[in-house]
Amino acid sequence: MRANELIIETKRGKPLDSQEKVMPKSVFTPDGFVDLYRASGIIARLPASTEDIDPYSFVTKLPMIVAYTDAEEKMIKDAFKKMGIPYKQHVHTKSEEPDAVNNVSPMVGFKGYI
Repeated sequence: MRANELIIETKRGKPLDSQEKVMPKSVFTPDGFVDLYRASGIIARLPASTEDIDPYSFVTKLPMIVAYTDAEEKMIKDAFKKMGIPYKQHVHTKSEEPDAVNNVSPMVGFKGYI
């Protein structure tokens, strides 16, 4: 037996009747998951004040690439240039470990390894 005989997938543009009956007032956002995620943070706080919640991330719904070295940054710039994509940076500083990061290995070396 072939897999296509066992697995039947159909594409549909609307929910089934049985789905509609158990999901009244379902909503969605055409902007993708980031807006839905940010909205869920505000929903979780309601009915209390949400004034201290920033509804938009600095990234919003745009994909992002992070370069940690100058070589990686050059590779991204070169790829963007080849594709005709404008190069725009969110953050213009060098990578730096926060103070809370453990900068000494917690592992103890064994004889002959170090």
